[in-house]
Amino acid sequence: GGFPEKAVEFFTELKRWEDARNVAKKIEKGERIGTSQSKRLEDGGSTPNNNGTRPATAAKQIQMNKLLRDQAMWTLESGDWMTAADLFYNAGDYRRSIDIYGSKGKLDKLIEICRVLDKVDNAENIGLCATYFKKAGSHSYAKEAYLKLGDIQSLMRLHIEMEKWDEAQLLAKNNPELAIMMKLPFAEWLEKNDRFEEAMVAFKDAQRFDRSMRIMQRLAANVAAQHRFKESSNFYWLLARENLSLIKDYTRMDAADLNHYEMYLEFSDLADVYYPYQIIHSFIEEPAQASAASQSQMIQIFNAARFILSKLDKIRSSPNSISLTFVYLALAKVSSNIGAFKTARSAYEKLYGMKLNADWIEQIELNSLQTRSKPFSDRESLQMMCNRCATPNPVLLSGEACTQCLHTFVRSFISFESLPLCEFKPMKGISHRRALELFYSEKVKTGKKAKRGEEDGWTETRYGNEQVLTIGQQEGDESSPFFDKVNEVCETQLTSSEYIPIVLGEDILQTLTIDEVYIVDLTKYCKTFEVKYYKNTIPDVALHVCENCGRFFLLDEYEFAYLQNNTCPFCKTPDSRGINKPL
Repeated sequence: GGFPEKAVEFFTELKRWEDARNVAKKIEKGERIGTSQSKRLEDGGSTPNNNGTRPATAAKQIQMNKLLRDQAMWTLESGDWMTAADLFYNAGDYRRSIDIYGSKGKLDKLIEICRVLDKVDNAENIGLCATYFKKAGSHSYAKEAYLKLGDIQSLMRLHIEMEKWDEAQLLAKNNPELAIMMKLPFAEWLEKNDRFEEAMVAFKDAQRFDRSMRIMQRLAANVAAQHRFKESSNFYWLLARENLSLIKDYTRMDAADLNHYEMYLEFSDLADVYYPYQIIHSFIEEPAQASAASQSQMIQIFNAARFILSKLDKIRSSPNSISLTFVYLALAKVSSNIGAFKTARSAYEKLYGMKLNADWIEQIELNSLQTRSKPFSDRESLQMMCNRCATPNPVLLSGEACTQCLHTFVRSFISFESLPLCEFKPMKGISHRRALELFYSEKVKTGKKAKRGEEDGWTETRYGNEQVLTIGQQEGDESSPFFDKVNEVCETQLTSSEYIPIVLGEDILQTLTIDEVYIVDLTKYCKTFEVKYYKNTIPDVALHVCENCGRFFLLDEYEFAYLQNNTCPFCKTPDSRGINKPL
């Protein structure tokens, strides 16, 4: 007796842990050990050494926790990790206990420890528990640990990594500063799970417009490959609109703005091409539809085909899934039926240089031979008359512009007829607001007759199902300074190889009525974008321009198409103004 610490060491070396703990407990309580000079140790009392000094108390010399850790290490080495973990916990070595339970996946034991620990003294250990929970895929336990710590950033990362998006969005709603953490991962998750339309919106919300547009391009190509060309057109229009919205200053474009503007034009042209190609593809692929086509449907196909061919000249890359063979075959077929024999011959000649379906060759050769027996000319009414300089243009154009004055033709996006519209610009310094004030102002007739390039006499013009007869100058144009200006610009244009726009001052703008002016205003997407103005040169032909995409339509065609889905047939967007307002 008298040396209890030696007894503990002795029992420890013999791995007699129970005896060692019993001795250690008696020492902690200050009980008598053996029968020697040791007496009850009270209040830190101790037996004097030979030199008269008192050693530290037995309770301070022997630590129960050390004994437990030693036993835990031996037990762990023996393979009894469960007992070892409990011993480490009892010894206050929480980290080792957590590591053992965590590595073995004993989450129930781990959460018990996590709930007992105080976050002030054991924040690191609670965080370690959360890490093991997350690694094991236990979202609820990991969430409980992070909430106990009050670590909402780690909680947000947990929601993101474990794809608990409802909880992540709720957390972001209550803590807006965390929203940025989840936006991009959420968009990537939507893309990975083929929720492309939602992913586009999410990438845009995350300010990753490049990835949003990349998805949209992929969708456009995919639906085109499935022969859903109008849907493809809609995706390309959305791409065009997106690029337009990224232009910071249209009036002073830097390199980035210029790139977005070029992409806007490219995607807008692609949208214009894919939209009418749906008509061409259906006509070729569905023989029953082709045989039952009416005269007006054939003219629509005829216009759609030549519109596509003129547009393709402007597009840098060949559009996917669009077959020129289909376009020329459709053009050749309908041209022969509507009196455009010269165009039909040209289309068949193009087909001979293309790879054709073997089943088509015999019929194409027969149709071509029949066409050669017809006059080498096109019906005069099929030519496009320029609404600025009154020059007849050939049926097939390279580009959508007049060969004489370079004015761009504007088409209805249902029948693809050329519309009686002449573009003009307000003089520099006249704002859009001021121009509108002038259009709405009271009109005063001058009595001056405008000059036109056409001879007097009756002229028949067809627009969709409407037949318009005009004699010389239009009644509404008899006193028109506007046409005086048009004639002046057209004369100047004769000596210029570049397009000269019609620029009007306030005096001429005031002579125009709001009912004959059509405005394409896309400043809702780019505030500095140019507003375009058109005058209807034949007011009897009712037109409509979509406020969202700027495409024109014959009004009766638009009304019928709009009422089917309550959206613009081109951009699929509702028109807030209704369907009978010109602006």
